[in-house]
Amino acid sequence: MLSFQELYESYAPDVFRFAFSLSGERAEAEDITSETFVRAWVNRSAIRTETLKAYLMTIARNTFLERRRKSRRQRRRKSRRQRRRKSRRQRRKHFNHRRLEKHLLRRENHVAPSR
Repeated sequence: MLSFQELYESYAPDVFRFAFSLSGERAEAEDITSETFVRAWVNRSAIRTETLKAYLMTIARNTFLERRRKSRRQRRRKSRRQRRRKSRRQRRKHFNHRRLEKHLLRRENHVAPSR
């Protein structure tokens, strides 16, 4: 079995290129590459040397997809929160207009008739 350093030095350039082709961003590709090797090393008992490169590429792809799903979920949550805030503001605004109308109507009814 390869040491971590040998594993990384042998396959990191290929994994990085693949991750960069998926993400299109250097920083994200570097993160995906690092995460790929950490995951592979943690599960090194599952590694078969004849399929090692394919195994690493699969981890990289899955890591990329997980990041995309997480990012999408975060954007949706943020969007939902913004819609809720906007809805609350609209309800408050509507409520305040209704209160003002009622107040003005009451004042009109209590105003002495003009001479």
